[in-house]
Amino acid sequence: MSGLEALAQLQDLDVRLGQLEHRLATLPELVERDQVTAAQAALAARDAELQEGIGALTREQKRHEDEVAMLEEKIAKNDEALYGGAITSPKDATAMQDEIASLGRRKASIEDEILDLMEQIEPVDADRRALGEQMEQLGAQMAAIEARIAEASQEVEAERSDVQATRDALVEATPDDMVALYDTHRASMRDRIAIGRLTGATCGACHLDLSAVDLDRIRSLGPLEPGECPECGALLVH
Repeated sequence: MSGLEALAQLQDLDVRLGQLEHRLATLPELVERDQVTAAQAALAARDAELQEGIGALTREQKRHEDEVAMLEEKIAKNDEALYGGAITSPKDATAMQDEIASLGRRKASIEDEILDLMEQIEPVDADRRALGEQMEQLGAQMAAIEARIAEASQEVEAERSDVQATRDALVEATPDDMVALYDTHRASMRDRIAIGRLTGATCGACHLDLSAVDLDRIRSLGPLEPGECPECGALLVH
């Protein structure tokens, strides 16, 4: 194998490594994972809103329940005073009865408010349970996606390891000056193909035909002298 052909093979291997890296970075499962992650975030945000709403309703319910307990305690004390013989004046007894009745009405009113709050909480609880089921489904979907990503990544990594091993062996067998020439030219070409094979009159890097003058110039070079494509600047194996 000529030194120039070794450089062309290095180019092929580096292209393949780039393709594998691109494949790994653009797995369709990655898009699916992002979509599921966004859906999970949206559900979590909605659940937080519902939880905050339930919290406010529950606190209000607790406040009312505490007030009912206080009223019940007061009614019980008044009943005890009224019927325990502590009140002997008819006028005071009538006033106490009126107060007990008023406390009872207040208690009934608050209990109605508690029932109303419980009715408001019930559908919100149902919504949260539905969200929980959706989160479980998304969790299962995410697990399946992660498994596919892991499988695809393993396949890519296995091939990349093989290609890299082949490249390392090729570099070891290629003269250092040729490898240095390849590395320097590849760096200068940035994202473009650095080495191309000359097939007939066509540059294998840019796939354009060279003029007869350029072909004669390149073909007159020695076997280890790389030509350069006048169109794209790639070194040509001839």
